[in-house]
Amino acid sequence: LALAMEKIGEKQEASRCVKRAVELDSQDPEALFHLARFIASEGDLVRARELLTKALQMKPKPELREQMRTRLENLVTSAQTQKNHPGGKPRRQPPW
Repeated sequence: LALAMEKIGEKQEASRCVKRAVELDSQDPEALFHLARFIASEGDLVRARELLTKALQMKPKPELREQMRTRLENLVTSAQTQKNHPGGKPRRQPPW
């Protein structure tokens, strides 16, 4: 449901659905992955990185694992860039 809501532009509703999915099953790596995406888009790169790291430790399906690794690398790079340029403008888009 969350992905469908996101696709039609209902990002707040999609975020709410993903958060609810994680509340119902905090051990679902796919739900954590999508929650990390939404949290990153809200600007909390540290929390998004924590969620992706946790999701990767749960041994997700191989295709999802690769997406997680790529996005985690992008978050790390983005966080380092922000650290090196503290006066820069905050990102509006997720770093992926």
